Formats: sequence, structure tokens, C-alpha cells
Amino acid sequence: MSSSRSAELLTMGSDNGAASCVPLLRSIATLLMVYSLWSGANASVTWAQGRELPLKEQEVTQFGDLQIPALDQQNWKGPQGMFSWIALACHWRVPDEKYGRPGWFSNARILPVNPGVTEFPPSQLAVYIVFEIPALDAPMQMNADWFMLGKDEKPIGKALGNDAQLMDMNEGYGYLEVRQPKGGWTPGAYLVKIYISSPGQQIHALSQVGTMRFAISGSDQASRACPDDATR
Repeated sequence: MSSSRSAELLTMGSDNGAASCVPLLRSIATLLMVYSLWSGANASVTWAQGRELPLKEQEVTQFGDLQIPALDQQNWKGPQGMFSWIALACHWRVPDEKYGRPGWFSNARILPVNPGVTEFPPSQLAVYIVFEIPALDAPMQMNADWFMLGKDEKPIGKALGNDAQLMDMNEGYGYLEVRQPKGGWTPGAYLVKIYISSPGQQIHALSQVGTMRFAISGSDQASRACPDDATR
């Protein structure tokens, strides 16, 4: 068979194959068109029905009544949960001694002042929660809300204040500042809720990692708690 004849047969076979595919392609196109029209109509109905539904109100979950174990404020030097140690204190300080290996980058180190104190005078401008955490895999944010407690030992109303500190991956030490509310401290018991979250993320009940308590009192013991910090 000559080469020209072979080429002619190949061309004819190719044309016949293409022609046989035309009905199949038309059927697929028709099915796709029908599905597209059906999907659009169904989506329109769903969207129209969705417009008639009332908006769901979301609870402000950071004030939820989630029971979290209180952190040990007296034996503060040991690990507790995610913390290497955590303490309620009058203030914080930077120690004089060197920390870390010479020539290597080291974290800023801070220590609590008068750790373990739980009773403060009304003149105390702020109470501090000082802590150390292990190395982080990603940046995070520590948060605190504080409340006055009622006779039933439950928080009264919304938080009196809040504080947050961004913890980078190379930071192991930090503190949260529980500031005196506007109008001053009212004598009584107070609760601090501590949370962990991603930077910028809204905190909620499940972000809570612990609680601490303190009291504001006019007693002699409270007046001697933080003699150097009450007027800072």
C-alpha cells in the first residue's frame, strides 16, 4: 500500500472518530446546562428563605460561667497548667544578675515582687500577675478580665477591666496588670480570669486557662502588703 493511501485512511479514520464523539459531547453539554439551571434555582430559593430567618444573637462568651480550677497562689513556684510558674504580686522587677549564655540572645527576665500576697489596700493602683511559660511554637496573647465577687462568690456584672500582653516565640516571661477601676477599689473579694488566645482573636470561655483571687481591705495586713507599690 502506498504512503499516500495510508495517509488517506488515517485521515478518514480520524474524521469518523471525531464525528462519533459529537453526540456524546452534546449530551454532556445538555446535562451540564440542566444541572446549572437547577443549582441556580435551588440557591435562589435557599437565599430567599435565609433572608426571612431572624439573626441569631451570640452570647458574650468571655463572661460565661465556666468553672476553671483556681491557680495555687501560695505554692506559686511550681508548674501549673501551661505556666512554668505564675504568681499574684505587688509588682514585677528585672533581676540584677545576668541570665542566659554569654554571647547568645536571651529573653528579658522578670520576677514578682512580694509574690503570694492576696490582700491589698484600697490605695493599691494595680495588682500584677507575673508568669513564665515554656517556649512557644507560635505567637500568642495572654488576657485577663477582673470582676468583683458577690456574696454568692460569683462575679457581679461585667468585667471591671481587662489587660493583654502579646507573647512572641522568643519571650518566656510576662505580666498582666490588674488596674484599679475608675472610682477606686470597693472593699471586697475579686476574681481574675486568665485566658490564652491567638493575637487579635476574641477571647471566650473555652480560652480560659485559670483564675486568681484577691481582696481589697482596710486591714493592717493589707496596708503592709505592698508598702513600696501602693503609690506607684
